[in-house]
Amino acid sequence: MRITSIFLLTAAGLVFLSNKGGRNQACTGAPFENNSKACAECHSGGNFSPSISYVLRDSIGNTVDSYIPGSTYNLEMTIGASVGTPKTYGFQAVLVDDNNAQAGTFVSLGDKVRKLTLSGRTYLTQISPLTSGLFTAKWKAPSEAKNLHLYISGLAANGNNNTSGDKATTAAFTLGASITATNNDEIQKPEIAVNGNTIRWNVNAEKAEVFDMTGRSITIGSGEELTMPSVIPGIYVLTLSFEGQTKTIKFFH
Repeated sequence: MRITSIFLLTAAGLVFLSNKGGRNQACTGAPFENNSKACAECHSGGNFSPSISYVLRDSIGNTVDSYIPGSTYNLEMTIGASVGTPKTYGFQAVLVDDNNAQAGTFVSLGDKVRKLTLSGRTYLTQISPLTSGLFTAKWKAPSEAKNLHLYISGLAANGNNNTSGDKATTAAFTLGASITATNNDEIQKPEIAVNGNTIRWNVNAEKAEVFDMTGRSITIGSGEELTMPSVIPGIYVLTLSFEGQTKTIKFFH
């Protein structure tokens, strides 16, 4: 009997500890999860009042309210608490379209974030809880403009290695596309930011090249940023080739 009790206690402890790394079952509260077991069914009784918010930032750090198809963004999800002082926070999130299909791709993950594949969708959850409550991922938007839905569950935990005294909540957000491209109109207007010798812009360029005012090529690259060599301070010209168009931007360096 004692051996059985020890085994049960050990098993329960392992379950609690494993959940520190996030659940491997869907629990964001999304409607297509068919009322799967939510975090709040286990984590309850706490005095915390958890909150969930998110921010989407473009490649130069600007906060945006909508996305440009095919562009890459930093998704920042924050779990907080307006009541009490939780020791740690956990989360789970999924981003889908109107048909509940995976929306875009997560190209890289932030600190303590991992991916799960559940029912053909990519979920994000924690590797271990964070005291900051800030979970991030780099996300590439789908190539087609459509409404997207971000479902997040958040947990405020007291860190006592079991579910008692914790509090969970869920939230849903809708994210729309900034344009719907149906012809050869301009898809997006590039914006740049210069930080030291690094130049960043908010489109994915097949080719990026910097010229001085005499037309001499200074540096060439692609993607969403490049590094300038040591040059005489002055006005330079950046050309970006993307999605069948080329744009020219003057800047001071």
